[in-house]
Amino acid sequence: MGKCLIMSSFLLLAACASRPSLDNLPSFTYMDGLVTAKTVNCSSGEALDCMACALQGEAANQPGPGIYAVGVTIMTRAGGDKNRVCKVTRARRQFEGMRRRGRRKISKKVLKVTQHVLGSEETGWTHFWAPKAQKRLKRRKPAWAHSFEKRQCRQEMIGDHMFFDTNQCKYNRNMRLNAQN
Repeated sequence: MGKCLIMSSFLLLAACASRPSLDNLPSFTYMDGLVTAKTVNCSSGEALDCMACALQGEAANQPGPGIYAVGVTIMTRAGGDKNRVCKVTRARRQFEGMRRRGRRKISKKVLKVTQHVLGSEETGWTHFWAPKAQKRLKRRKPAWAHSFEKRQCRQEMIGDHMFFDTNQCKYNRNMRLNAQN
């Protein structure tokens, strides 16, 4: 937050103030990521299970802040409502970690972050993608990422994921269409 106060522009100050806070994360040890904490049912309707499965599949190899930011993205899409988490994580072609249903092992680190995200109900990021993973899988950058970059939406690299907040774009779609006419 200290960097944000130094910035002179009111717009930048407002963007920093609404940024998801990564400061309150629980601390993790190296062993937390290696030891399986719990087996959960990814097909259940419980928010904890759905969130944990999505985070395990999308960001288990990331540091705590990276996993947390993915969780914030899910909560943003759920409108901060825990009851909508399963609907969001099961949406078609949204979270690769949810392709496999049934019982799944969840690491202690992912489980801690899941509980923290569900307890905070924080929102902020709306989209993310993993450039290194996409390159490794020989996939292109998603078309929506190009669109958000053109609109100059707030973006930040956390771990191996690029996060976007489409609620904080310099240009909205209508402004861009009007500029073309």
